[in-house]
Amino acid sequence: MANPVSASSSPVLNSAISYLVGSSYVCMRLSLTCASMVPESPRWLITKDRRDEAYEILVKYHAEGDHDSLFVKAEMAQIETTIKLEMELGEQSWLDLFKTPGMRRRTLIACAMGVFTQFSGNTLIA
Repeated sequence: MANPVSASSSPVLNSAISYLVGSSYVCMRLSLTCASMVPESPRWLITKDRRDEAYEILVKYHAEGDHDSLFVKAEMAQIETTIKLEMELGEQSWLDLFKTPGMRRRTLIACAMGVFTQFSGNTLIA
């Protein structure tokens, strides 16, 4: 009984699936193209000893080209201080996610959210 139903709706179903797959491909290509236009993170640039590039990005997006902006200088100092503190605290590993009960709970919640999002079907609708 299921075979005649699926056979009769097959052309419509196939065109709908083709449309969904095709539109997903277009969105993916658009995302990849736009991602190449996004500048690097100033924080990442500073960690790679590319301070001048980081400063230029901050000037462009936070000070409208004003190289003497106090806001940009303060933000640059804050980023550098934060990176220095993180390096002084030492390297962290993935095992840190499981060392304490609180971190285990947070890790479980984050993983469960990802799994339940996939199982709920929201990604299919979106």
